[in-house]
Amino acid sequence: MKKNMKIVVAMLFSFSLMLVGFGASSVSAESESGSVNSPDDYINYLEEKMAQKSNLLSSDSELQSGQALEDFKKLPKKKQEKFVDYLNDADLFEEALGRLKTINQGESVTLQNGDVVVSETGSLGNDDVRLASTRWNMWSEYTIEMFGLDVVITRAEGSYDANSYRVLDTVSGGGYVVRQLNPTVNMDKLNETHYMSSGYAYGEVSFSYEIGTPWEGVQIGTITHYVYGDEDGYVDGHAYRNP
Repeated sequence: MKKNMKIVVAMLFSFSLMLVGFGASSVSAESESGSVNSPDDYINYLEEKMAQKSNLLSSDSELQSGQALEDFKKLPKKKQEKFVDYLNDADLFEEALGRLKTINQGESVTLQNGDVVVSETGSLGNDDVRLASTRWNMWSEYTIEMFGLDVVITRAEGSYDANSYRVLDTVSGGGYVVRQLNPTVNMDKLNETHYMSSGYAYGEVSFSYEIGTPWEGVQIGTITHYVYGDEDGYVDGHAYRNP
């Protein structure tokens, strides 16, 4: 009888180990997020991002409203599949980031025969005109889009005081990631600052990035994005990748 009990206990113990092993492998498989293999995968990814409202940036209204998801669904099936291929192409995104330094305000460059566009926009406005000075607010945004859909947007911004002769002082400056909808890319803000140089006011932000997946290889680097303005309301922005 005791011998039979030992056999039963041993069988139960072995079965428990199998369950633990199965559970561990399941968790490992779920943790291998970071890539999408089909348009349906990307749709699920966008739906999950929409559901994580506590983690969303309030500036990304298109994502919160579901517009980004609807725009992707409207793409023809072949473009959706190509879109997913581009998302998983780490070299392509690395090249797109490398093109940032070649673009000035209002300009753009194209990749993949025009499927991918990297562009920069910016603006400046005054919100407080005083007797002796004016408070200027400035911003610059860089966008990586695919088939007309914005995938990555970074923003640099700042504010400063100036009179009709010169910039007097910077008030604030920095930036943030407005949108990041590529599951193979991670971006984190490193630091932000504002300062004066050569008569201009600057707002600057730096990001670290990782592109790719652990099982396919990860490319890492940093991006610096800044915007600057003068006493006459001239504004421009630039960004560059640090190898």
